[in-house]
Formats: sequence, C-alpha cells, structure tokens
Amino acid sequence: MAPYAEARLWTTPNVLSLVRLPMAAAVWAVAPRPAATLALVGLAGLTDGLDGLAARRRRGRLAAAGVPPRVLEAEARLGGWLDPVCDKAFVLSALTALARAHRVPAWVGAMLTARELLLAPAFVNYRRLRRAGRIAPMDFTAGAWGKATTYLQLVALAQLALGVGRVRPVAAAAGLAGFVAALQYGIRGLEALRDPGGRGSRGADLRSAGCRG
Repeated sequence: MAPYAEARLWTTPNVLSLVRLPMAAAVWAVAPRPAATLALVGLAGLTDGLDGLAARRRRGRLAAAGVPPRVLEAEARLGGWLDPVCDKAFVLSALTALARAHRVPAWVGAMLTARELLLAPAFVNYRRLRRAGRIAPMDFTAGAWGKATTYLQLVALAQLALGVGRVRPVAAAAGLAGFVAALQYGIRGLEALRDPGGRGSRGADLRSAGCRG
C-alpha cells in the first residue's frame, strides 16, 4: 500500500459504521416482525464489532506502509466520531420504532435514550465551537459507561421485539448509565474548551484508532 497524505472517508471500517444508517431506516419496516427485528439488530451489532477490528488492522497496515502519523491521527479521529454517531442513530431509530409499535410509555423511551437526548444539543454546540476555533478536537470513543448504556439499550431492543421480560428496570438502568456516560463526555468537552488551540488528547487518538465506540 503506497503512503498517502490525506485521511480517507471511504475505508472498510467507516463503511461498516455507515451501513448502520440505512439499517436505522429499515428497522421501521420490520418493527412489527420480531424475528426480522432481531436479525437486523444482530447484524448492526456485528458491524459494530467488525468496524473496530477493521480499524485496528488498517492502522497497522498504514503505519507499516509509512503513512504520516498526522494522517493516522486524522483517520482515528474521523472513525472515533463516525462510529458512535452511527451507533446512536441506529439505536435511537430502533428504540423509537419498537416503542411505537409496542406502545411503550414515554418515560421508558426517554430513559432508554437519555444519553442521546443529553448529547444531541451538546454535540451541535461542539460543532459550532469547532468551526469558530474555540475548542480543541474531542475524543468521541465510548468509555465503559457508554458501552454499558449501549448494551442495556440492545437488551431493551430484544425485550421489545420479543415482548418478553420487564423493560422498565432495564430502561432505568440504561438511563442511569447514559447520564454518567453523558457526564464523561461533558468533562472531555470542558477539557477541550480549556485548550482551544490544542490538538486534543494524544491518548484519545490512540483509543480512537484501536477501540471504536
């Protein structure tokens, strides 16, 4: 592989992340059918695992080919941002479709999507500050609480699709984990805001390269 000077969007790991966007739309069509919904959720989960593996392998190949570190960091940042955005788009769409199909109480839906509801306006503000050069690049890789939130959301998706189990305790747990995860993102944002001219966390780059959210 010949070295190149710019980060690329259409890479294998990024495509594996982006494919969850059409899945987010497709889930509305299959929401009334439990087997089809579970298959779609499983496929989305599979792409989520494979994109991280593909990102790690790609970084190793590029480094061995002599690609400049700044390009590796740029691709890591792009992937570290793209993956959780696609995750959240799929989970939000799936939860909304299933909650509507199964008449889930509004508060249960709000708890299941607490992280996304809290982060959506914060992310819009982050993009505004980035364009103005008033905040450093942020690490969007999911931490332990973020991964726990996603796991609980997927459990709730399975419960809603199959009509089994008690979704309310899972929703409450997801809401708590989501709040803590959103708080951690807020702390990262404050750190980036204190150093607007910085390049962001070096450790964040490495985590984004090897561990997608």
